[in-house]
Amino acid sequence: MVEAFFKFAGDQKLRVVKTDDGVIEEIFELPEDDIKENMLLLGEGKGLFFDDDICISYGVLSNGFFAYVDLVLMFSGTEKDVECMVEMLDGYSIEHFEPFGLKEGS
Repeated sequence: MVEAFFKFAGDQKLRVVKTDDGVIEEIFELPEDDIKENMLLLGEGKGLFFDDDICISYGVLSNGFFAYVDLVLMFSGTEKDVECMVEMLDGYSIEHFEPFGLKEGS
């Protein structure tokens, strides 16, 4: 999943977002290699993106999308970015939920 995510992100400038119970606590820059490493370490219960406090979450932000980083990836973006991410996941045979759009007024 990490490889598919970074292939999708390409050369976009990425920032890390730390949230506490859904409230943004901090937005900071981290080199792409460090983001990759910490995404992989999360699966082992280690690294910057791991926290014993289940209210603390991390995400990756660009100009076109936001993705919560956890044992699964929760992705939100423009319709074009979502379609592109689905193609990447399908290309790597990674199972995912079908994308859905938000309805106006909901």
